[in-house]
Amino acid sequence: TLTDKPPLELIPHASVVISEDSTAGMEAMFHGKTLVHAHFAPTPPTMPFVDYRAALPGFDPAQLRASLLRCAFLEAADQAVMLAGQRAFLVDFAGLCDGHAGERVRDFLFRQLGKG
Repeated sequence: TLTDKPPLELIPHASVVISEDSTAGMEAMFHGKTLVHAHFAPTPPTMPFVDYRAALPGFDPAQLRASLLRCAFLEAADQAVMLAGQRAFLVDFAGLCDGHAGERVRDFLFRQLGKG
């Protein structure tokens, strides 16, 4: 089924998320979803999802297919490794994820504007 719904509506209901170098991959991590990093470009991925073990690789059609098949049979230990990698990735790339980012941005802007 094709849809034009935003990823933020779909990710919570997905069992597997396929993402390129996209914040949709990070959103999937916030929800603890099994993630496959699809990247067919000749250059290295921008986001190191696979390096963090936060996602399975899909860097060519055969690898993408193998990773999607593997998703159906991930053991609890493999899922735990992926979740730990996702947590580490989010800490390094998204910073503190406590629901107060908006307040921190607001306070930062007020501090900066107050100096000008």
